[in-house]
Amino acid sequence: MRARVSWILVLAVYLAFPGFQRDRLDEMGFREVLRMEWMRVDAPLTQALRSRWDAEATAFVLPWGHMIPNLEDVSRITGLRVYRRPMSGHTYPCYRELAHRLLGLTVGQRSSLLSRVELQKSLGLFETRRKVAESRLTESYSERLASEPGAQADLDLRLFLTFFLGRLLFATRGDPVHCQFLPLLEDLGQVGSYAWVGAAFLAHQFESLGSSDRQTAISGFYPFLHVWAYLHLPSLRRGTLERPGLMPIARRWVPCRGVAAIFRGGRRGIALVGTGLPLLR
Repeated sequence: MRARVSWILVLAVYLAFPGFQRDRLDEMGFREVLRMEWMRVDAPLTQALRSRWDAEATAFVLPWGHMIPNLEDVSRITGLRVYRRPMSGHTYPCYRELAHRLLGLTVGQRSSLLSRVELQKSLGLFETRRKVAESRLTESYSERLASEPGAQADLDLRLFLTFFLGRLLFATRGDPVHCQFLPLLEDLGQVGSYAWVGAAFLAHQFESLGSSDRQTAISGFYPFLHVWAYLHLPSLRRGTLERPGLMPIARRWVPCRGVAAIFRGGRRGIALVGTGLPLLR
């Protein structure tokens, strides 16, 4: 549910932004991913992929051998840039001053975490669960956003990018949002020069997969692994190719509806019921 809500809120703010703000985001390289349609979370597929992750080999162990997503998959599926400046810089023990100066928000002493609720409120997204449940995104979001370039517009954009990066592209478990991206957002003119989904994106996905065995979800950007499975494991029949030729690839696929959402078998022999394919052996 958290991933679904975050996705809808990101799209709501993007659509509420005035044209000049959307142009800035497009120039930064986020155009394609922000225009993807919302994707339903496929929990059985996520659990099946997670159960096949070999942390030592950093790859999925499948009946025919090891498979792993690569940078080409990232580029083709998300449409995001992978060959620009690496995401690197200083890591601060406390982001209190930086968060106050760049976002106008407060973090705790010796903390690097922002309150998700405070971040949403700053974008006019407070009390959104009712609106999401009703599938109604009102025009009230745009009332909180600057309508022309200036200091307030820059603040809106930094708040949005912090939410987008911290809750979707580099999502982590738990409610707070990490401030680790703030140094890269200080100069908004340089944001587009970074490879936001290069090696750092894959490393984050792999770290999410390699966390505790008791976790059944993936905290990273779930549409990427879902579409990767649709593309490379078509016999699972978990996704439908509805728009051939459209790029990025994630915009071509939609999850199948009515697919059985239960497993058959144990850890060494799991099959997704209704697919006829033993995913694990």
